[in-house]
Amino acid sequence: MNNTQFVGIVGYAYSSKYSKSLRIKQESKQAPSEEQFIVLSNFIANMILASQRKTNTNNVQYYLDYIRSIEHLTLGEMLMATQILEKLIRQCNEKNDKVVTTGNLRISIVCVFLICLKFLRDEPRRNSWWAQKLEIELESINEFEIIILNLLDWQLWMSDANYTQIYSRIF
Repeated sequence: MNNTQFVGIVGYAYSSKYSKSLRIKQESKQAPSEEQFIVLSNFIANMILASQRKTNTNNVQYYLDYIRSIEHLTLGEMLMATQILEKLIRQCNEKNDKVVTTGNLRISIVCVFLICLKFLRDEPRRNSWWAQKLEIELESINEFEIIILNLLDWQLWMSDANYTQIYSRIF
């Protein structure tokens, strides 16, 4: 292989990687397709199921569908929330903390999305809005939000590489 062929191959590989990254970023700004939503909600349900053997995956999918319908989530927001939830479950396992349980699954999922949207959106909803829409006590939402943020060490940032990685793992 001569230098011209090598440069061509490297250029193609870079171009291919760049175009995939660009496609992912463009898709992330849109609402997920029904197929993407199903795949993503199954991924989240299975992730929670793996951490707690008693979880009903239908409940998880119901909560996600309801949150998606009232908040008009983008694919990017759902992927970021998935990453946060995955990190939360990992932190709970490492710290032997039982924050996410079958009994508080709904508020755990809600708070993960609430935290994610506060991080990503310029004008996120207030906790009182979430409490009213989901018929959850405001104090419970406030308390869970702080507990989750503390478990995550307030670290929410996701690099482009991590974003592309979670996208590739799910889809």
